[in-house]
Amino acid sequence: ISESLNKDNFLGYFHDAQAKKEEALTSFKLGIIELEDRAKVESLFWNICRRIIGFQQEAAHKPEDTSGLETLMADQYLANFSLFQSAPDHWAFDQLFPIIPVHRLNEKPDNKTTIVDITCDSDGKIDRFIDLVDIQETLPLHELNPGENYFLGMFLIGGYQDIMGDMHNLFGRVNEVHVFCDDEDPEDYYLEEVLPGDTVKQVLSRLQYSPAELVKTLKVAIDKRVREGNIKPKEGVGLIAFYTELMNGYTYLRTEGLGSE
Repeated sequence: ISESLNKDNFLGYFHDAQAKKEEALTSFKLGIIELEDRAKVESLFWNICRRIIGFQQEAAHKPEDTSGLETLMADQYLANFSLFQSAPDHWAFDQLFPIIPVHRLNEKPDNKTTIVDITCDSDGKIDRFIDLVDIQETLPLHELNPGENYFLGMFLIGGYQDIMGDMHNLFGRVNEVHVFCDDEDPEDYYLEEVLPGDTVKQVLSRLQYSPAELVKTLKVAIDKRVREGNIKPKEGVGLIAFYTELMNGYTYLRTEGLGSE
């Protein structure tokens, strides 16, 4: 299918590829093919879809069966937040909040994307976005630069979302910054106060788990392994220090300041 695909036959070949993908999934569930084989089939299928998108851009008419491929193939940007904590009304009521990059504004965003959060819930995603005319299923964002953070702003959520979110997924409150507008300031604003979000031990304490007891339990278990010769004393000390540092750390992902490795 992949070798014979062209701009004239892509619709029929798309249906053939879908059938082969489903056949491979069924064979995998029955134990007929291995995981590696299923991965190869899916890689070929998605490659076919990418090529079909290219053919459609040149075609005068876009078939209905393949019209949704651009959305299906959109990049997923993993954002360091919990949708259910910071914007639960998006999930519950399809409320749309403006989302835009807050830097690199002199560059054109060419990537069609959807946004997923760091929770364990498959519903933790944003795939409907405000547009000038209607609602779009993708958001144009910039290509990510390796080693650089990429910052997005979600606006108009207000304090109501924060209260509704409570401690969903046990992430707790996010970091907050109070921005004070001042016409006399050269930049028209200044950061009045920074309120750190919840730490791991604060969240655990609210759920009636004792961080001190957890550290103590871990230390007892590690000391036993040291006596048995399974780990070296220095490694044990490092593990306890790492665990303690986690307890005192932010519940969301941190890209720096955690350990030495």
